[in-house]
Amino acid sequence: MKTLDRYVVRNFLFSVVLWLAVLMSIRIVADLFVNMDEFTKSRRDAPPRTFGVVVRDIGTYYGFQSLAYFRDLGGVIIVASACFALARMNHTNELTAVLASGVSLHRVLLPVVLCAVGLNLLVVLDSELLIPRFKYRLVRSRDDVAGTDAFQVRTLTDAKGSNLSARRFHPARAGRPDLLEQPLVVLRDRRYAYIGHIAAPQAVYDRRAHAWRFCSEAAGRPGRPPRQAVLHLVGVEVQPTVEFIPTALGPAEILRRQLARPENRGKDPASVTGIRRVHEPLRPAPGLRIVAARLVLPHPGPDPRQGILQDARFEYRDQDRTLLGTFACREARFRDDPRRPGWELEGGVLLYHTDLDPSVLALRQARGWLRYMSTAEITRLLRLRRVPDREQALLARHSRFADLIDNLIMLIVAVPFILSRERNIKSSALLAVLMAGGLYVFIYLARYVGLPPLPAAALPILVFGPVAAVMLYEIKT
Repeated sequence: MKTLDRYVVRNFLFSVVLWLAVLMSIRIVADLFVNMDEFTKSRRDAPPRTFGVVVRDIGTYYGFQSLAYFRDLGGVIIVASACFALARMNHTNELTAVLASGVSLHRVLLPVVLCAVGLNLLVVLDSELLIPRFKYRLVRSRDDVAGTDAFQVRTLTDAKGSNLSARRFHPARAGRPDLLEQPLVVLRDRRYAYIGHIAAPQAVYDRRAHAWRFCSEAAGRPGRPPRQAVLHLVGVEVQPTVEFIPTALGPAEILRRQLARPENRGKDPASVTGIRRVHEPLRPAPGLRIVAARLVLPHPGPDPRQGILQDARFEYRDQDRTLLGTFACREARFRDDPRRPGWELEGGVLLYHTDLDPSVLALRQARGWLRYMSTAEITRLLRLRRVPDREQALLARHSRFADLIDNLIMLIVAVPFILSRERNIKSSALLAVLMAGGLYVFIYLARYVGLPPLPAAALPILVFGPVAAVMLYEIKT
């Protein structure tokens, strides 16, 4: 790198640090001035907020929001820094000395453009790596920095295509687990056809199983039995609950199947009192599969009528073998009733495995949550059809790449006014601001006037790209 390049780069980076500090400070102070009351107000169910708590929440909130502010102000910081650095060189007649030495202004502008590309890449890294990593903190409001406020869960679609909603979601706090009030899961197959639903009074998130554990009421209202967690399936007469699993698959059939396995061959069915590691294959509709640590037979015989499954799981799957729900229990006893055979569960729970964990619920209920997703995450949500507004998601994805080019175009259309030797610095700076501001307004209008996503993202490049090329060519050297 030549001495001139080092000098220009040093001036440009100094300006970057200066404008970064100034613009970020103005952004934070302005937001804090308008919304200070949201940090200081106390709540009915919480102790009074002390000065230390308020300062901590302010620091935490704006510490994470600075990532988003840097992404939003990145283009402005680059343009302002370049114009400031070159204007100072122009004001001190350093550009005149450079021209006198036979070096063109295009050569002076080259290290600025290369540094601008590098800073743009930092903005991309911020958008694709840092912001998605902390997106769960960025969506929190100013009056809920800790993320403990309850909220209604509107219908959300998970990776299976099923829909989850709830009357209220209470985040974990003070030893209390994450809780859903009156949750409802509408189960759908790959063709999005209704195949059943899960309903319960409440559900608790099990972080070890990565699933929601649907629970029954401890006690019902006077004159009404307690409500149970139920898996409703289309075409099933008796619905499975956390207390009873209807099926004709009893101890005799399980014993016969398990003794057919290679590890159990040679055992006498009449003397077997138990079988370890029960793994029943998936049976046809309703798609039930039984897994247990052990089958205990209290009364051994070739055709046992009674049996106990220990640490049992009853898995229900659809035709595509997608897991719909799992009933787990410590013990399950078979009820040999010709009219209603099945397994009675002791300590049974209903588990629904989904990628909609508590952090995702908080994220998806916030406004503008797509802004904090990476391009890969947006693409995945589009493929799974899990975005409320597909057009907005496509625009967010296309804009990520377009912003990189827009920032460079904004730099190129503004800098020629600063490099001009025919105007004073004030008029040159005013024209640079007007040109960059006009591009910024055009970008905003193109994206929010109802154009399709791809034209909305590409139109500013197509319109101002040739303008930037002509202005760069017309710089008088």
